[in-house]
Amino acid sequence: MTSDVDHNLLKSVFSTHTGGSKCGYYSLELDGFKYEGERNWNLRWDILKDACNYQDKRILDIGCNIAITLTYMKKFRNAGYCLGVDMPDTLLSKTGKPNTMTAAKKLDDAFKVSNDYLQIDLNNSNYESHIGTNFDIVIVMSILKWIDDKERFLNYLKNFNTIIYEAHESNKEIIELFSRIGFNKYKILGETQVGLSYDANHTRVLFLFTKE
Repeated sequence: MTSDVDHNLLKSVFSTHTGGSKCGYYSLELDGFKYEGERNWNLRWDILKDACNYQDKRILDIGCNIAITLTYMKKFRNAGYCLGVDMPDTLLSKTGKPNTMTAAKKLDDAFKVSNDYLQIDLNNSNYESHIGTNFDIVIVMSILKWIDDKERFLNYLKNFNTIIYEAHESNKEIIELFSRIGFNKYKILGETQVGLSYDANHTRVLFLFTKE
């Protein structure tokens, strides 16, 4: 893949501590440049890039980190409006990642795209009304574990028809959860390695959940 990307900005993005191992959340190889990080983004993108028709779709990413998923969908799959949701800076600071959203916006600039961002505490806010429900595709990757009121969050997800989900839970458990809230079709998109802070053989499953 070749691209008209500002690699000076990418150096800044991927030198920012946005992951759990005092490095970037993702690693990236692009245009012959290599950027270090916890998870191989290229492998994850290979799984996601053709999972849905993203063209002109309204896409929501809950727990977006640097929102590289939205950036790639906008840049390389012509997605429409994209909103990334993550924690407020005060909470990101407590996790040791205070500059995550600054890095996300720099990533947009590097790829010459524009996404919107909302920083909100999913455990202490009326997030349903703040985020809204006017989205075609919702990305929920490795976030349910960190939400206190899981039933409330799952009830919120009932509002949508297409969800890309990365599971901490077992396949059986998460399939049953989504079936219970009305998602009667699913597809296992693939598995990706979790990150440097885990065993190299530790993977998580990426699902596509839809309603008939």
